[in-house]
Amino acid sequence: MQESVERESTLQENIQKAQEALTGLRRREAEYTKDLEEIRLNYANLSQKDGFLAQNIRRLEEETEKLEAESRTMLEKAAEEKDDVKRNSRTSWRSRRRLQQQCRQKKRKTAGLWNCRRKKKH
Repeated sequence: MQESVERESTLQENIQKAQEALTGLRRREAEYTKDLEEIRLNYANLSQKDGFLAQNIRRLEEETEKLEAESRTMLEKAAEEKDDVKRNSRTSWRSRRRLQQQCRQKKRKTAGLWNCRRKKKH
């Protein structure tokens, strides 16, 4: 009987140790579950941010392409306008020169008429 009591006592101790170990394992499992849930939430948050960033990058790339195209168009127009200014400047110079020549010719004619009138009066 003594042996039976000792065995029972040993079994009770083993059961208690096993229950303590089980309790410790359950606590660790709860901590791991909590950590895992936190990791999942962080992952979901980061995935969402990644999606937003990818959208923003696409929008910025599209906007950059539009601005580059607009810039090219503006540079082309500026070059055309520069050519137009040069052309107009040459045309304007020629026109001024023609006008100056016409003015000189008219002055000569006018001077000639005055000389004719003066000669007639004398």
